[in-house]
Amino acid sequence: METGRHGCAGTPLTDVRRAFAMLIAQGVSNSEACQAVGINRRTRTRWRYGRDIPVSGGRTLHYPPVINSVSVSVSARYLSEDERVTIGDLRRTGATVRAIALERGRSLSTISREDCPQ
Repeated sequence: METGRHGCAGTPLTDVRRAFAMLIAQGVSNSEACQAVGINRRTRTRWRYGRDIPVSGGRTLHYPPVINSVSVSVSARYLSEDERVTIGDLRRTGATVRAIALERGRSLSTISREDCPQ
């Protein structure tokens, strides 16, 4: 379904996540839902169970599962995975970095670091 760099082309990931969550809620198996929306096993596992990312200072950031969670900010300092996906989707639709920063309440530099190459 997607081409090029992961998350930078094809169907917006928010739509893919939504479709994946609906299939799981309908009782479709993980493998079938994964194949239906065109994601790999690794992505499916991360979306279904969340993930932990080690950061400096011995801390770990926890990103909750996508299909069972409401959009939750990890902290004011870090972007959540949902925010990253939303920023990527907005950039692919042609929104400017400045417009996204104003809409999301983030600095220009934060949004520009998340920018996918066009």
